[in-house]
Amino acid sequence: MAVGLFVGSPQITQAIPWLDILRQGVQVIQLSTISDSQEVELGKQINQQLVTKEVKLYRNPQIERYVNQIGQRLVKSSDRSDIPYTFQVVNNNSVNAFVTMGGFVYVHTGLMRFAQNETQLASVIAHERGRKIAKSRTIFATREPLAFLRRTCTF
Repeated sequence: MAVGLFVGSPQITQAIPWLDILRQGVQVIQLSTISDSQEVELGKQINQQLVTKEVKLYRNPQIERYVNQIGQRLVKSSDRSDIPYTFQVVNNNSVNAFVTMGGFVYVHTGLMRFAQNETQLASVIAHERGRKIAKSRTIFATREPLAFLRRTCTF
């Protein structure tokens, strides 16, 4: 039989105030009722913030065209081909891709190097695009403004 005694100091925690929870709920409702065109406009704003403050785009026309061609082929068979999609390459060595509102898809250069062929790269792009389609817009409203709209997935 083993007996143990743990001695420590209590941690102070703070619950989320009800008013904050209600405000977030209102944000969720507001976001879920936006039109496709409003979503695209919001996506453009998020994209502008990302490319000016958070990510560095990889500026190589050949690579950009390659990723865009893969993405646009996938959009044709999408359940949500009614919005324009923008596929961009982020200059980052992590094996990563993410999507934001309004059809903006970002592929890291690290993922491109890691993928052994176009099929693998297309699978990740489709996964990210599909993740946006499958999840309600309301999922993104539970985090802080603008940053909550960025959905990240690391592979």
